[in-house]
Amino acid sequence: MPDTSDRFPLKIGFKIWFEKNEGNDSVPLLGETKIELLRTIRDTGSILSAAKHLDIDFKKAWEMLTDIKQKLEPIKIVESERGRKGTHLTAAALELIGLYEHLSRKVESFLSTISVNLEYWKVESQNIPRKK
Repeated sequence: MPDTSDRFPLKIGFKIWFEKNEGNDSVPLLGETKIELLRTIRDTGSILSAAKHLDIDFKKAWEMLTDIKQKLEPIKIVESERGRKGTHLTAAALELIGLYEHLSRKVESFLSTISVNLEYWKVESQNIPRKK
């Protein structure tokens, strides 16, 4: 077995989010947290159930959904918000979820091909703790 005492384990992490161009600026629209909210609303049919499942306050979930709707206007994200009868996402919202999941899988797949070489990066500096 090769000596790995001077190696330090590394992994590449990533986050994906969608942005909207506004003039010369890019405004963040939604990322993992808001996609997870939409996904959970899709799966439970309810903002309240989604909030409970994600362990967040209903008010916070409502504010996140309102933020998504405002930023994506005129694209409609929610088909209906009928209180006790549930919340249903539009085809556009389902497409966003699917696109996010597709992109995440693609990036994850790409990173896995290059991460193999980083599994135990050789530590040259004495200031970095070595694996024991």
